[in-house]
Amino acid sequence: MGFLAVLDANVLLPAPLRDALLRLAEADLYVPKWSERILAEVARNLVESGRTDAGRAARVTETMRAAFPEAMVPESLIAAIEPVMTNDPKDRHVLAAAVGVGAEVVVSHNLADFPTDACEPLEIEAVSPDDFLVDLHQLDPAAAMHVVSDQAAALTRPPLTPRQVLDYIARDAPEFAELIRERLS
Repeated sequence: MGFLAVLDANVLLPAPLRDALLRLAEADLYVPKWSERILAEVARNLVESGRTDAGRAARVTETMRAAFPEAMVPESLIAAIEPVMTNDPKDRHVLAAAVGVGAEVVVSHNLADFPTDACEPLEIEAVSPDDFLVDLHQLDPAAAMHVVSDQAAALTRPPLTPRQVLDYIARDAPEFAELIRERLS
């Protein structure tokens, strides 16, 4: 079992990125953590961005809950810690979740919401999804390669090659995508 990482809602919105992150968790490279508020934000933003309808958004988050029941951080734990967080107010619940479960990392596109002076004293690092995926690749390059291959194999509407999947992942994690492309050559 790997280290704990809280996934901010914004890294769970793009389906290719979400799929890669969760498949790497299934490969035991890390343990994902989130809260009901994070999943509610995912569902709301999936609908508001026009990516999907409310029913499908609910199925996405329900599938995540079922696949990773250990990922849920209790709201009572977050509420007890959140008032003392000093990062951006709208993301204090995310940092509180990380503190509450002893996570080492918060994965987010909004790194400005998790400044070093708010995270470092708590021994938590905020990282971009690209940096996080690159770190996971360094832990187990073969597992990262298999994840992308499996991700491509699972897609049938339309079918995609691993390179095509990497094109989508590269939107959020260009360095990670390039590392896998090099291994495909």
